[in-house]
Amino acid sequence: VDDVLPLAGSAILVAKRESYKTWLALYFAHCITKGLPIWDKFNTTKSKILYISNDDPPPSFQSRLRTFSFTGDLVVYHRNLPDFSIDQENGSFSSVKAAIKDRDIGLLIVDILRNTHNKDSNTDKETKLVFDKYKELREANPKLVIIFIIHPSKELPPDKRVLRRQSEEAVGSYLWEAGVDTVISLTKST
Repeated sequence: VDDVLPLAGSAILVAKRESYKTWLALYFAHCITKGLPIWDKFNTTKSKILYISNDDPPPSFQSRLRTFSFTGDLVVYHRNLPDFSIDQENGSFSSVKAAIKDRDIGLLIVDILRNTHNKDSNTDKETKLVFDKYKELREANPKLVIIFIIHPSKELPPDKRVLRRQSEEAVGSYLWEAGVDTVISLTKST
């Protein structure tokens, strides 16, 4: 995505539950699979996408998919397959890596990142282990772009909200935000 996300780059999309993270990710996927500009402003490089869906119930996610007219350029790794994990030896990681190579995937969307690892999201050391594992997927495609969908940090007590940033912050370690090229923060308003 020109001026937003470079080739071989990565991004996090952070927002509270029910703040349209999945809808936005699917809109990005729709535009990128067709080579359309996002919001008629940001040009995209047409690419095939692998979407790891491990948060939405399958009927809900399938309903969302039907909203867009996806072709074979969107591949979904869903809950009927072995749980996708960077930690477990269930073959899911190597299967995704092979799919990236075999299907010439240019963008990987991970929805929700927390459900793909057993590391402590609050420590820089373990957060780095997660990033390093995902970087291994670039062995299958050096130009692979990765978008991680994550939840924000826990709500601060009322007396500390004054100091809080206006946008949502990634959960846990600051490395979640520091380790990517782009942070897209959604705030749901009433």
